[in-house]
Amino acid sequence: MAPTNCWNLRVTAEVNQGGRKYMEDVTSVQFERVKSGKIVVEYAAFAIFDGHGGKDAAHFARDNLLETIKLQKGFFSNNESTVKKSISEAFVITHHAMWNKLPEWPKTPLGHPSTAGTTASLVIIRGNRMYVANVGDSMVVMGSRDICEKPNQQPKSYVASGLTIDHKPELLKERKRIEKCGGCVMNKSGVNRVVWARPKLTHNGPIRRSTKLDKIPFLAVARSLGDLWSFNSELNEFVVSPVPDVYAYNLHPGKEQFVVLASDGLWNMVRPQECVSVVADIEDKRKNTGSISSPAHKLVQLALDRWAMRMMRADNTSVIVVIIERRKIEPSKGKGTYVESWTSAKSEMTGSDVEEFGSIATGEKETADKPMKVSLPTEGKPKEEEVEKPVLPPIEPLQDASISSSNGDVSDEVIVKTGEDKSGEKVEEPSSSGITESRVTRSQTLENTNSWGKRKSSTRTPTRDNKTRRVSLRCKIKKRPRSEGGAALVKSPEPRIRRLRAAKRSL
Repeated sequence: MAPTNCWNLRVTAEVNQGGRKYMEDVTSVQFERVKSGKIVVEYAAFAIFDGHGGKDAAHFARDNLLETIKLQKGFFSNNESTVKKSISEAFVITHHAMWNKLPEWPKTPLGHPSTAGTTASLVIIRGNRMYVANVGDSMVVMGSRDICEKPNQQPKSYVASGLTIDHKPELLKERKRIEKCGGCVMNKSGVNRVVWARPKLTHNGPIRRSTKLDKIPFLAVARSLGDLWSFNSELNEFVVSPVPDVYAYNLHPGKEQFVVLASDGLWNMVRPQECVSVVADIEDKRKNTGSISSPAHKLVQLALDRWAMRMMRADNTSVIVVIIERRKIEPSKGKGTYVESWTSAKSEMTGSDVEEFGSIATGEKETADKPMKVSLPTEGKPKEEEVEKPVLPPIEPLQDASISSSNGDVSDEVIVKTGEDKSGEKVEEPSSSGITESRVTRSQTLENTNSWGKRKSSTRTPTRDNKTRRVSLRCKIKKRPRSEGGAALVKSPEPRIRRLRAAKRSL
């Protein structure tokens, strides 16, 4: 049996929260073999979801989009247009399925239903075809160059090609569609945004034509999954469309190729050609010196450095890099198959995880139109074990100034701050700066108050010996404001000072 041309895929991925309070980016890497009747379809899928308004829509899309695509019968077809239609329908089905989850998602601070939404960029490799679908602005870029036929031939530079178009409200095509669906676009701080026409805060009850609305420039992308707030009930249309652009590309065996999927945390700081050059340099070093490094990690760090250099808070940044190589594999003797064993492999990354996959062979016979064959990926690098931080016991509040120590050898000083006199009478102070601060030791009981609020001396007479430490007393008395005649407005605490000094002398 003739050798089979296969695609060898090497994948690296990394996500970073940046300087944002929440992490709303999620990624997905999957290698699967699905049987539909007599047809067995093997494919590799990579996706990035950049959430906004919360992480709920992004997580829902990650968990359900590819599963919905597999349920479409047309996805297993060999017809290109049928596969593209199935992918597009799966996007819309996933979007509408979010209606059922909307009551479970957290409401906005003003009490409105969740405004969660997400971009979605998906790459599926089947045989010699690569399908790319997207909504939003998480761009997909391919770097490619011709393979050197001669050993001493100087390799050409990689050329960056955009595989998707960002869905921005300022695009004429998107603006017309938005206005046709009853929406509009407004500029806020130099950024064009889709307007959210929501009822005024004083409105109660159902929304009618006479309901007064606030027009708020809200979303900086024209298409997404989620964003259910954009539904126009009169036209039965979503102003923010869930319908994706779907493309089909041929993988050329005579070229070196790789694909970069990334959220706008990367593309806002790094241009596509520069991104391709970074990955190309890493690949050339690997081939020449054998050094191994993660292109995805390098790109994320480059983006974070650019954010810091501009003194801006870094956005969530997610990157997936797929290196595509052509390789010939000899079939197993006597079996006529290209893969001896199979297990589906999935990877879902959130946080600051980095996973590297080994070589994955996918391909088909050159003389027959059959689905690609995918071998098992090697184990990724094991994640570092998280060190559990010790939980400190809570500090019990002090009820009064009488503190006893369970350990007589160790005497810890405790600072007691109170705005009251120890008798329970509040001291009149011009501000909080007049708080009394006293420092006592746990090995001594100094003084207590009786039920009438009068002071009484300590029942224990302090003695000087090796077992008892000297009591350190300190009282900070703030200067009281005086009237014009010079008289103090607040009673002077001199008697208390004399008692404290007498206690120190007795020690």
